[in-house]
Amino acid sequence: MSLALQIARRCALAVALLFALTFITFALYDLMPIDPACVVVGCSEKPLPEAERHLIHRALGVDKPFTTQYWDWLKGVAHGDLGVEWHGLTIDPDTGTNYGTAVS
Repeated sequence: MSLALQIARRCALAVALLFALTFITFALYDLMPIDPACVVVGCSEKPLPEAERHLIHRALGVDKPFTTQYWDWLKGVAHGDLGVEWHGLTIDPDTGTNYGTAVS
């Protein structure tokens, strides 16, 4: 077996493994019993009105089917967009440093 064929097989295996791992991680995150709207707003004190919950779900894209969400995420990753930070932190793409939301 030639070296080029071995390298091609390893690369194909790495890509398949990457897709499998991201799919499993995405699926586990989707199965968590946490409501993304409550994470964004912090509805521990009082319940979030249903209309507001639907607006937040639509803004985050979690109202779409799982496969559509995963496909949209994959397309974003291909363009360098890793998704929305739900906790109000912005991540500097150059350094990877987290910066909290500024309060004035």
